[in-house]
Amino acid sequence: MKKTLKHLLLGAILVLMFGLFGCGTTLTTNLDMSENYAGTRTMDVSISESDFIEYVPNGDFQTIATETQAITPECLTFTYDQSEDGTYNFHFVLAFTSKDDYMAKVTSLIGEGYSSEYSYSTAPFSEGVMLDEDFTSEDLLEWFKDFLVEKEYVASEDESYIFEYTDN
Repeated sequence: MKKTLKHLLLGAILVLMFGLFGCGTTLTTNLDMSENYAGTRTMDVSISESDFIEYVPNGDFQTIATETQAITPECLTFTYDQSEDGTYNFHFVLAFTSKDDYMAKVTSLIGEGYSSEYSYSTAPFSEGVMLDEDFTSEDLLEWFKDFLVEKEYVASEDESYIFEYTDN
């Protein structure tokens, strides 16, 4: 009896997890930075084809991608594709040559008053990289979220699903 109850409980948890994790988009960030603060911040927004159909009833991927290309801020490079599994992907890249260049581009996207502190150490007890920022990729892509809602590609009540899951 206990074993059956455990299996039922485990099954219910798995069904709930798949139900919860099966919707919304994923925002994945990859920050590559050299010791001199030059690098790229890649922000990928991905949504499954089925979720796109559910949450973006007023547009098609190609149209949205073309319009996004036209309004992407100058400091970002934008590309898009569809994966073999049907996932739609929007790729935004912020390339920078120095800390000043990075912060100028961040400021152009989200305004003044934000900071980014980076340190690189090769000391025996503290080898590695430390980055502390008071903004996120969601902040840097707020304009994209606003665009999707303003154009009514995504209903305002579904706005919270646009960057539902993040992986930095």
